[in-house]
Amino acid sequence: MMNFPLSTSHLPLQIGIATSDITPPIGARLMGYAERIGGSTGIADELVLQTVAFQQGETRALLIAADLIGLAEYFYDRLIQQFQQRFNLPPQNVLMIASHNHSGPVIPYSFMDVGKADQDYLNRLEATILSDAALALSRLAGDYRLTQTAAPVTFGINRRLPNANGEIEMLPNPAAPRDDQALILQFQDTASPRRLVLFNYACHADTLGSTSNVITAEFPGAARRVIEAALPDSTAIYLPGCEAEINPNVTDERGEFFGTYADVLRLGQELGDGVLAALETAPPALLDPTLDCHLTDIFLPLSEIPSLEHFQKMAATDYSQRPPWEPDWAAFARYLLDDPAARLRPDVPVRLTAWRLAENITLLGIGAEASVEYGLQIQRMFTGQTILPIGYANGVVAYLSTHQQILEGGYEVELGNVWCNHPAPFALESEQVLLDGIRAFLENR
Repeated sequence: MMNFPLSTSHLPLQIGIATSDITPPIGARLMGYAERIGGSTGIADELVLQTVAFQQGETRALLIAADLIGLAEYFYDRLIQQFQQRFNLPPQNVLMIASHNHSGPVIPYSFMDVGKADQDYLNRLEATILSDAALALSRLAGDYRLTQTAAPVTFGINRRLPNANGEIEMLPNPAAPRDDQALILQFQDTASPRRLVLFNYACHADTLGSTSNVITAEFPGAARRVIEAALPDSTAIYLPGCEAEINPNVTDERGEFFGTYADVLRLGQELGDGVLAALETAPPALLDPTLDCHLTDIFLPLSEIPSLEHFQKMAATDYSQRPPWEPDWAAFARYLLDDPAARLRPDVPVRLTAWRLAENITLLGIGAEASVEYGLQIQRMFTGQTILPIGYANGVVAYLSTHQQILEGGYEVELGNVWCNHPAPFALESEQVLLDGIRAFLENR
């Protein structure tokens, strides 16, 4: 059992909410596929920024969720400084989450994406995040109670399929692990119909594929609209889970991952209906919520880093004929060589943020793209507890693959961490370091 203090459990929990449209203009470059060509050609539905302020006693916190692919580390750091200066909020009391939307604007957390970003859009986004934070804090009101439940949701499928040569291809693998459950938290005001619904599911928001240049909030946005339409005075927020190798199980005639906007709406309906059905049958008991926030970094070791000479040779090589889904290896090497002391370091800090919301309920923000197997292992580690593992939280620094996946290779191991600017894959012992760190973090608060 986690040893979080219970000293604030008798105090009212107030909530304030602000919502803004953060849809980029048509023509904006979209992020999620290296092989995608050109700018956006249309808007299927708007991208949304949702900000929730919580206060219990003297403790205040901000949950910020955006229909974006992820937040760059430097972007997170700059915002954290602003939250401290303007609102006196420490870093552990801010949880910024991206839905990992592959049909939204470029947010440059990779060396490959810096030149593709629209700086005017990023400036407006930062200003909107700060203004909505102030607005949500100004709207704090009510006395909220908490309900926890879960729903079966089964459209996610593992995308790591071994071929006849033992190589890992990005194709549906129904025999590999996935998480067929959405975890749901509902905050209800005791004096009004207002409610906040948080729903956590592990699946990539990438139904449409690389040939689509349409802006959309993908199935998380569609699910959010289903829930809010059915529940008056509600705000629904999607929390992405550990989903590094989980895609929507939507394929074309070749059996490869590819869907349409109709599939986006269908999957959103399925997820939204699942959440609504679970809330309909949830036990009536309302929990007294708490608000207890903590943060730590876990340093995960990389495998052996190649020499400076290796990267110098790579930087001087012509990779213009590489496949479109591969990074520009010469540009990658030049990026590393620009600051070798910082960029050739032997480990990667992964930020964990834990918010205990009730005696046995915790949000666990993971600042990375984590394998579904980590989410499943966290659930097994803390039986009797409800841990909502949330990926893409407070910066995105890595793909977190398991020991076995590192041995097998595949996109997440061999290319995924290149996009996150790392000079080598994670070491085999990184899985145990991460799990031991998570256990110690949650048990010793």
